[in-house]
Amino acid sequence: MISTTSIAHGNVALAGHGGHVAADGDAHVQCISPYLNPAHVLAPPRAWLESLLDGDISWEFFRLRYKHLLRSRFRADPEPFFALLDESGPGRELVLTCHCLAGPCHVEVAREFLDKLREHEPYRRWIAQRRQVTLFPLPLHHASRVAR
Repeated sequence: MISTTSIAHGNVALAGHGGHVAADGDAHVQCISPYLNPAHVLAPPRAWLESLLDGDISWEFFRLRYKHLLRSRFRADPEPFFALLDESGPGRELVLTCHCLAGPCHVEVAREFLDKLREHEPYRRWIAQRRQVTLFPLPLHHASRVAR
């Protein structure tokens, strides 16, 4: 399950440079604010949010541009996205946070993107491959385990 919350309105504490901390239970909190965690794979460029807040671009334009950015980042490196989906598996909750104070927020677009990604074949293939690796680990003396 993936949910969203605003840091400004919630009581979520952030720690470290990774932008994520364990919350109550099995929830994992990921800050995707371009101000607080600009290196996060789901963080939009700061200038885009500033343009949105200044009224230079509309919400719909921002939304389309941000979705395109997420698709581009996914095509370049799907692993971080799959890892986020893994954190939101059965019995675990992934909470996406930002510090937006008003109006629509990019975390909703990010949640929608991750929810749709979970339904598609690449994620299912990735899960199946991970299970194969986990079920059949290489022996300690296998050639691919030799340190380089």
